[in-house]
Amino acid sequence: MDQWVIDAILLLFGAIVGTGVGRFWEKIDRRSKKDREQIDKIVKIISPESEALQFLRGYDFGNPYRKEYTEPFWKLKSLLSQPSYFFINRKLEKAKKELQQELTDFQEMIAENMFLSDRHQGFWELANPHDVIVQTVLIRRSQGEEISGEELAQLEKKLLDNHDKVVKKINLTADNICKKYDILISIANRIL
Repeated sequence: MDQWVIDAILLLFGAIVGTGVGRFWEKIDRRSKKDREQIDKIVKIISPESEALQFLRGYDFGNPYRKEYTEPFWKLKSLLSQPSYFFINRKLEKAKKELQQELTDFQEMIAENMFLSDRHQGFWELANPHDVIVQTVLIRRSQGEEISGEELAQLEKKLLDNHDKVVKKINLTADNICKKYDILISIANRIL
């Protein structure tokens, strides 16, 4: 074969391979761009330096807190729950789902155990075990019943133990949210 035929074949082969590689990288670039847009939506709600994230990292939920401190997390949960909100990258999508689950668990625990405080306007707090005991005694007395000292001590122990378990569980979930958020952002920074 003549050299010019070989050169033409190689040139044609190179053009085909180059076009294929170019299209492949263009497709990867579009995927990365979409995933970057999704991360930007998350960071717009809660940035790594945000007060909301710093609050969650260091707060003890055994104490009353302003509901505004957790509102960004409800907005984030709402965003992540939208069917149209997904990552193309599997690692990002997995990290998003793990964060979403922690946010769901946190929201459920708050809904089950917290209420607007009577003592602190605009604050959420756990039921005070001693207040529950007083209310129980008052209700029983209004019904003509008395509560023995032993029964009162058992009720107090049960309520205090439950209170401590709930606080630990909420605090652990808050820590997990921070960890899952950090993992998601770290993966995004590494691959996007």
